[in-house]
Amino acid sequence: MTHQSWTVDRALQEMLAYDFYTRNGHGGFKTYVFEFAKRMAVDPATVATTVHPGHTG
Repeated sequence: MTHQSWTVDRALQEMLAYDFYTRNGHGGFKTYVFEFAKRMAVDPATVATTVHPGHTG
């Protein structure tokens, strides 16, 4: 979300499109995505924005 400037809805769409889930379903990841977006809005310094070496965008 930080690197691609995605909204929370766009990040969730991406997660669902690629079946990004655990054996317990999407719930935990969905919660994380929404909490991450909330933290970004309230205090961007609290979220990681690291880009991995070799990532070109």
